[in-house]
Amino acid sequence: MTGLAHVDIARMRDQLFFEGPERNRRLSRFWLLLPLAAVIASAGVVSDSTATVIGAMIVAPLMTPILGIVLAVVLTDRANLRRCLLLVIAGAAAVVAVGWLLGLLVPYPVVAQTNAQVAARVTLQLADLVAALATGAVGSIALVRSDISGTLPGVAIAISFAVLLLAVIIPLTISSNRIDKTTIRQTDVQAVAEHWASGAGWSVTGVTATGDQVLIQATGPNPAPGLAALRQDLNAAGLSGLDVRVSLVPASYKPLPG
Repeated sequence: MTGLAHVDIARMRDQLFFEGPERNRRLSRFWLLLPLAAVIASAGVVSDSTATVIGAMIVAPLMTPILGIVLAVVLTDRANLRRCLLLVIAGAAAVVAVGWLLGLLVPYPVVAQTNAQVAARVTLQLADLVAALATGAVGSIALVRSDISGTLPGVAIAISFAVLLLAVIIPLTISSNRIDKTTIRQTDVQAVAEHWASGAGWSVTGVTATGDQVLIQATGPNPAPGLAALRQDLNAAGLSGLDVRVSLVPASYKPLPG
């Protein structure tokens, strides 16, 4: 390996591979910390706590075999490649199982619509891929450079070769464009709707965009503002192709007795 001394290779093997006299101790540490990290992460998701989820990332030992796969590929070490692959697969399965079991104890659904932690992980954008690749590179550099800490808390893991990168970047680009367009559409519709509602003394309480359909919720005193006027305003703003639904909730205002 050009540019790396044998002492560097030995140091990286010692950090990443589950071999030698310390193998059993390192394996027991891995299987002790991984379920605990899964419990912490599950609690963080249920409680919608970003700090708790980050704490689970610090505890989780899954980074070691993932980077071990990379080192085993570089060193053409088939035995450690198989061992690290099995640990990653078994570890991922164990984490899913722990999360599923803990999810059975939650009396209410934890879904993207009501939980920011779930929403942030099911609506990925291109920026997420860039951040993952950059943080994965930081973890790899920390192994090669002894003057950089090898215990970087919260470092996300990203391993790709050219085929995997293309397979990920295409759907993420499509997803990012879709999210951006939906956000812009929702903002534009809300601006038009608020102007339309204010003319009749009404107020817009919410605008939700899903694909090409937009739901506008408004409330105010009778009479309700005309929907034809709203359609004209939307058409004038270049939003004629949208399927817009309006929920009008009449409200009456009465003074309190003295």
